[in-house]
This record gives sequence, structure tokens and C-alpha cells, in this order.
Amino acid sequence: METCLAGEDAWRGGDGPLVLERGEADSPLSGAFLEAAQQAGYPRTADVNGERHEGFARFDRNVHRGRRLSAARAYLHRGRLQRAHGQEIVLAGGAINTPQLLQLSGIDNADELKEVGVTPIHHLPGVGENLQDHSEAGGFVRTNDEVDRPNLMFHFLPIAIHYDGTSPAGGTATRSTSARCSRTRAGR
Repeated sequence: METCLAGEDAWRGGDGPLVLERGEADSPLSGAFLEAAQQAGYPRTADVNGERHEGFARFDRNVHRGRRLSAARAYLHRGRLQRAHGQEIVLAGGAINTPQLLQLSGIDNADELKEVGVTPIHHLPGVGENLQDHSEAGGFVRTNDEVDRPNLMFHFLPIAIHYDGTSPAGGTATRSTSARCSRTRAGR
């Protein structure tokens, strides 16, 4: 299913089309973030997607030969057509295309869909909300001893951005005014 460049193990594949590489996270800010997590009493982990999910580490990324390798690029654009049949449909178009396809199909907040000319078929507010791409480093922790697994995720990205599409103070980026269904919302 994947090729993890950090090495194949019981949790990671070694011969699949989706290539994962460990993020560099070698900036002084990332180092300070990981050190601060340890000083606060949180453990380091070699791989947040491996055997020890709880803790802080550099995040993996789907980048191969300097280019983002999406699941579509890894699986669908390989020149081979495969069919699978089952009782359920799994929609896996990526972080942006999956919510967009749902919205264009009429699944989201019904009032918002009507505003942009899409006929709602299922009122499900929140489709595509709060989209965040993987940051450079981060971790998973339990918020209290009552939970048996991590229930809070930290992302660390050492640049100034806002996840709602606006620019930081002094920034020059502009917000898109296109219809909601032509892009995935990144929060309100």
C-alpha cells in the first residue's frame, strides 16, 4: 500500500505506490517545539502513525522527488485500471477533492448549497470545514487520564498562516470570492 522511506516495519509498508518520507523539521523553531513538548512532560515517538501513536515527532509527508504525491497520483494515474466491488462506497478523492465532490453532489449545509445553486440531497453541515494540511511536526496526547488513547492533535508549522484563508497581519494574500462549492472551506 505504501513505501515508507524511513523503513518497512509491522506498521509501515515497503513496496507500495504511495511514498512517505519523514518531514525534515530541522528548523530551529521545530526543534524548539519538540524540545518544549518534552519539557512539558510529553514523550517523543519515532512515528506518530506507528506502534506508539502518543507523543511528538516529525510528521510524514507524501512527497517524492520533490513533488507532492497524492493518493490519486500514486494509485489512479499509474496506467492500470482496477475494479473493486463491495457493499459500501468509500469516497477517497483527497483532502480537497473529497469534500468538493460531496458538496457538488448536494451533501453539505443545505442553505449554503442552495445559495450557490446546488440542489441539496442530504443536509450535513461541516463538509470540508477546518481543512488543515499536515504541518512539519506535531503530536498526539491524551487530555486526561480518563481516556485510553490520544484525543488531541498538535500541528506545528513555523510560518505565519491562518487556516481560514485570510492573511496574517501585514500579509498580502487575498481571499477567493468564488462559490463555496468550487473549493473546500478552511473554516469560518
